[in-house]
Amino acid sequence: SRDAHCPTPSTMGKDIHIETLDIVYCTQMGHARAIAKQIAEQAEERGLEVQVHAIEDTSPQAVFEGNDPATHAVVLVASTFGNGGLPISGHSFLGRIALLDRKLLKSATYAIYGLGSSYYQRFCGGPRLLDEKFTGRGAKPVVPTAFGDMRHDRGYATTLEPWLEQLWAAFGL
Repeated sequence: SRDAHCPTPSTMGKDIHIETLDIVYCTQMGHARAIAKQIAEQAEERGLEVQVHAIEDTSPQAVFEGNDPATHAVVLVASTFGNGGLPISGHSFLGRIALLDRKLLKSATYAIYGLGSSYYQRFCGGPRLLDEKFTGRGAKPVVPTAFGDMRHDRGYATTLEPWLEQLWAAFGL
């Protein structure tokens, strides 16, 4: 069975006081961009300083390095392409995660929301791979990674709304 949520470590007990948020989206047809903009609007309503980036226009270094992990977080919204992989626009970003300093990532605050279709055997394979790369470098997501299934009756909203509630609560907002 394909669960909507991946059993990922959580740092919800961590003392987090987020002030700035980088949102990175990886999209093939625009769905991830739309969700990134929705998250940005909600973050701004909660008083956060927000920057939204297309994945092809940034790098892991640009969004993680030089920011105080106690007040900064990164949210990645990634769609899938083909049989569940990342769109081509995300391949460079994915490869550059290995260049991030492990010490930096151990204190980094990040979260991932993946979009896909359970029609494919590798449901949300690309977003899962992003999460594996970050955790493999010592990072821990602030909330469990969640996956939206476009085949669900309510589409992505089925998992997005509860995931966002968890995210804002983890940030103390």
